[in-house]
Amino acid sequence: MELNNKKLRVGFQDLTIKIESPDFKKDNLTDCYGQYLQRENAIQINAGLEDHDLLNTIIHEIFHACVYVSGLTQKENPLADDDKEETVVNNLSNIYHTVLRDNPWLLTFMKEALNKTQKIGRTDINNDQVFIKFKCLEKVIIVPKEKPKPGINL
Repeated sequence: MELNNKKLRVGFQDLTIKIESPDFKKDNLTDCYGQYLQRENAIQINAGLEDHDLLNTIIHEIFHACVYVSGLTQKENPLADDDKEETVVNNLSNIYHTVLRDNPWLLTFMKEALNKTQKIGRTDINNDQVFIKFKCLEKVIIVPKEKPKPGINL
């Protein structure tokens, strides 16, 4: 599958995956396989990676986007320090990659479960809480969404 210019939604961000060659003059992708660029709404991936490195890098950069969008990297939050964020993202992405690789049935199950889960609406309640309703296996599940902390732009 061609990944260049694929769109990926993570929370409120619509990201574009960009496959690019390293550029020594711009110091871009010369010391990493990929990077999440929140201000550009993009994930850059180093061109020419082997499949296992490409998959691990995609997972890794998606996790960076997840911790950013969730606010975990904001000041005074658990992953505000870049080194802590990188350690957590690196460890989780490596483990998640191997979980998917070593349990091939899991992707099939996840896809089937997602196909049975249909988003049916979004409702504001009292301006204090936002709920997302899902229809899943003939049941309605209401998942509360935390109210953003002051100073975090979502």
